[in-house]
Amino acid sequence: MYMEEEMEKTEIVVNKDIYGEINMWKAKLSAKRRKALTWDEFLEFLLKEKRKKEELMSWLYTLGIFVAITFILMFPIYLSAPLVAVSMIPIFILIGLVVAFFSAYILTSWSLRGVKPFENAPSSILKSLERLSSKAGVKKVKLMILETPEINAMAYTSLSR
Repeated sequence: MYMEEEMEKTEIVVNKDIYGEINMWKAKLSAKRRKALTWDEFLEFLLKEKRKKEELMSWLYTLGIFVAITFILMFPIYLSAPLVAVSMIPIFILIGLVVAFFSAYILTSWSLRGVKPFENAPSSILKSLERLSSKAGVKKVKLMILETPEINAMAYTSLSR
């Protein structure tokens, strides 16, 4: 049984002005797509747009950290020899890419060496996982298990698995 079926339906009271604005936004999007959108389609669109913005912010944050670390590493060189520092920018970018590759493909695989596929998982759990992953926009999901004495749970993504 899916969680949506188990949830009881409740009425949500919305301010008329706010409802009018949201309805207008839905109508504009429907006109833009030349198709009358259902509320589910409209809300799904909003969630996808939010995910895109969050992903962009994540990439910008990562880029900012990379630039800051490069600046910190190059600052002493820049103080002593500004022209040398400028010429070393490509080298620092290359070092950053090597470190990123090492982190994504080697350290991740090494740190997850005890994780194994959960082959005896009940089909209801696998269906729920598949449904949740498709809603989240995550592809190629595998149910994995790490046998430890502690009670634990984790979620991860990896470029190497």
